[in-house]
Amino acid sequence: MRSLSELFRSALEKRRQELINKLIAFDIYKVQHKHLYELTLTQLENAYKSVIARSHAKHVTEANSDHARQAPEA
Repeated sequence: MRSLSELFRSALEKRRQELINKLIAFDIYKVQHKHLYELTLTQLENAYKSVIARSHAKHVTEANSDHARQAPEA
């Protein structure tokens, strides 16, 4: 039977790998000149949140731009 600390470490490593895979899906392989596998879970979480925020902002800007182009002239 695995100890609680082993289970916790396994869960942390699983989350790290999930975040690394998500960042790679965005074509991000390094953060601040460090490879993703060198980063802590917290650093990976922050990098992923930053990517999502930038992606969301880009989509909102594009949507607003599309809306402005389609708006009928007054």
